[in-house]
Amino acid sequence: MHQGIGDGFDSYRKERERMRRMGVTGKRPLSGPANALEELEAVELREERDRQLSIEMQDFFTSATKVAADIVQKVASSAKVQLDSRLSHEMEEFLREYPKRVGIPFECLLIPPMRREDMLRKLVNVGLIRVQTGIESG
Repeated sequence: MHQGIGDGFDSYRKERERMRRMGVTGKRPLSGPANALEELEAVELREERDRQLSIEMQDFFTSATKVAADIVQKVASSAKVQLDSRLSHEMEEFLREYPKRVGIPFECLLIPPMRREDMLRKLVNVGLIRVQTGIESG
């Protein structure tokens, strides 16, 4: 199990700050086998901390990306439902009022996703005589 992202990052940051204050840059002169071993252990410890932080950051960003994707999906779904509801209401109003107020044949432009057979039948019943459609590209 990984430590919490904040815990691992905070301890890593505090250790680096402590070493910076002591003037330790990671390039200390070696004066014998004991110092070389200590330096090697310090380097390995820093590398392990870096690996741990990298894993924690990757886990965090993976999780955050999934959460963001879920939010976008929910917003898009909600917006589509609201738009469909509004369009349905407006279409019903058009189908009810057009024959009374205008009542002459008409044509319309539709994009392929909007071509629904049930909607087209209703439009034909109130005067639709031609449909033009097209495909857009980026």
